[in-house]
Amino acid sequence: MAKSPNSSKAFSWLFWLLMLMLPLFRLKALQDETLVSRYLLLGVFALGVLLLDRKILKSTFPRLISILLILFGLLQLISLSWAYNPSESWGVAARVFAFSPYFFILYYQIKEAQFAWHDLLKGLLIFAMAAALPAAYYLLKAMGSGDFFDDIYQITGTFGHKNLLASALMLSFPFVLASWALLKGVWSRVAMLMALLMLIEMFVLRTRGVWLALFGAAVFSALVLQFKKPVDIKIPRKWLFIFSGGALLILLALFLSPQIKAGFTNSSNVQKRLAFWENSMEMIKEHPVTGVGAGNWKIIFPKYGLAKVDHSTMQGITHIQRPHNDFLWLWAETGPLGLILYLGLFVLTLFQLLRNLGAGLNKEQQIVNLAALFGLVSLAVFSFSDFPLERASHSFFLMLILAIAWASAPKAKEQGYLAYALVPMLALSIFVNYQRYQGESKIDLVMKANADQNPKSLIKATEAAFDAQWYTLDNYANPLPYYSGKAYMFTDRLPQAKVDLDMARNFAPYNILVLEAFTQYYARQGEDNRALALADSVLEISPHFEMLLLMKAEIHLKRKEYPDALGTLNMYPPTSNNERYMQDLAQALRGSLETYPQHGRYAPMMEHLKQSGQLVNPVDYVRAYRQKRGLLN
Repeated sequence: MAKSPNSSKAFSWLFWLLMLMLPLFRLKALQDETLVSRYLLLGVFALGVLLLDRKILKSTFPRLISILLILFGLLQLISLSWAYNPSESWGVAARVFAFSPYFFILYYQIKEAQFAWHDLLKGLLIFAMAAALPAAYYLLKAMGSGDFFDDIYQITGTFGHKNLLASALMLSFPFVLASWALLKGVWSRVAMLMALLMLIEMFVLRTRGVWLALFGAAVFSALVLQFKKPVDIKIPRKWLFIFSGGALLILLALFLSPQIKAGFTNSSNVQKRLAFWENSMEMIKEHPVTGVGAGNWKIIFPKYGLAKVDHSTMQGITHIQRPHNDFLWLWAETGPLGLILYLGLFVLTLFQLLRNLGAGLNKEQQIVNLAALFGLVSLAVFSFSDFPLERASHSFFLMLILAIAWASAPKAKEQGYLAYALVPMLALSIFVNYQRYQGESKIDLVMKANADQNPKSLIKATEAAFDAQWYTLDNYANPLPYYSGKAYMFTDRLPQAKVDLDMARNFAPYNILVLEAFTQYYARQGEDNRALALADSVLEISPHFEMLLLMKAEIHLKRKEYPDALGTLNMYPPTSNNERYMQDLAQALRGSLETYPQHGRYAPMMEHLKQSGQLVNPVDYVRAYRQKRGLLN
């Protein structure tokens, strides 16, 4: 088809604008400023492009890959029918429907010569600059403040997390190298400088998954070049040595810092991720066919135990949102079909890129396809240790890589009418993401009222943010009715508290904060047996849940079951100076000692207390207890 200069330039400008906005756009009103906001941007932008150029809807597209992509999106939507919390499935479907149209848009623009390769590369170079230059500022600032050595996680750039920043740089890096090779003049020189800057940033951000992905992609691409031997691709040895040597020097320099070396060699993150994956496999075993529903992994995860995660998660302060492995994530949420569809996108595209590199393409096409191959492999490797599928920029790059691979294919079986599905998909995506934006934009008021312990404001703020259809969980995976239920309980409105806590439990049946609140509700109602039974079931999930341990111990103390209270408090951190804990412990020890002839339990501790002299004040009992446990000299 003949190229239209006007339409070509118009789309180029639109593409450049999107590439500038995608790494920068954020909505300050949201807890996560970059998630829903950037998917709204992608959805609105894609719908605008389709309305401006309706020929895309009438065009034909590669049959198999297009059908896989559409089915992948529909599966997220269909999974809400069996999901524990359908509102989260709507959220995932809205994200997939926002990014998947870009395969069709970019494929059409490239295939029909509406979009020149050099314009594509200029846009990707703009993305790289918009991501890397703010990151450079934050890195320099962190070096000045000491955060670079003490807390590298403070450096997030415009992506909300340093791992997401590093991986966004990783995905755009091969296209910056391609820009350097193919663009002319100022664009080429800018690409060279950006490539050097991005290399430094990717290594100093210390994201091990990115390092591994870069290494894997570099080795795989080198092997492809060795065996395919595309005639127009020549990599200057000088620059190969400069980049590889520079990467090694950066690594050596980082390891000269004891703080950085200790952080890098610390295996705690690896251990935690292994726990995430272990729970994911249990989830898959229990839901082998359908999965738990899109967006529901974080809701079901606690069911399989929190004993191996960090302290803040065991206390309900934070919540594990994802398994840090996209493939396991999809398998657990949408079953084997979801995994097969997503893997199919990677595998089919990988083979298509390999065919392209041996198909006699011109130099420009060969270099861009090699960049796409590098990007696809790095994304696949990184997906084994993180969650790029959740993020707008990363998902966009996947669609870009797919479009490059299939638009460069000399031959492919094509199918018409597929693009007509994009308009309703985008309309639904924009609607759902906007509804979720409406809820999340009010969450700060919920968090403030909760922190201020203001029940009236907390109930009002929760009711304003909550939407049973579209927005039920905050960004920590806590159901919103939990907050209002807690507020009602604080003001002794127990019937209203029960209604909201029932809703909360329905939306997140294994959330330990919700279950702790229910335990408190039963205790307030005088239903001690139900409270203790529920407390035991929650402690099976999180054995060191301190707030619940104290509550359970206090129920036993109220019932004068002193040895049971002591057994519960033995699970509490014994060196804690929490006043409530020390008072409960002293009471449990005193009561257990006084009733020792009747129960005969904890003989070594009881004998030690007998020999400890005069025990008068609570602190005397605590001191004797700690001495027996070897915590005092």
